[in-house]
Amino acid sequence: MIDITSEDYSADYKTLLNELDEYSKVLSEKKKLLAFTKADLLSPDELKKISRTRIRGYKGPILIFSAVTKYGIQELLDVLWQQIKDVLFVDEKGRFILAIIRGDYDVNETKLMHLVKSYSLRHATDEEIFLCLFYCQPLP
Repeated sequence: MIDITSEDYSADYKTLLNELDEYSKVLSEKKKLLAFTKADLLSPDELKKISRTRIRGYKGPILIFSAVTKYGIQELLDVLWQQIKDVLFVDEKGRFILAIIRGDYDVNETKLMHLVKSYSLRHATDEEIFLCLFYCQPLP
């Protein structure tokens, strides 16, 4: 997260990367999500302009939010929620399959189907994720 009132977003991002790398090489290699905080300090026109900002070395979307006004919080939650959906699947029998992967890897759905002896897999819906988070139990 970078303060939206920063004078140099790229320098701040580089500092964050360096600190992360010093803390853990493993964490520094994982997928990153970048967000500007304190959006309530800027006008709508300034936010629109900043939303088009590009940060050297970062290729993903930049989220903008304010904890004070809740601006952008739903978008932030949606992006984080999608990270869960990307690894939770449902097979043709209605079984939940949680694929835990490391780093920046993607789930190979064909290999996963063979591993769990399933004929088809699909991403879990929001409702299924909710149910699974609160009611699922591991298989015996």
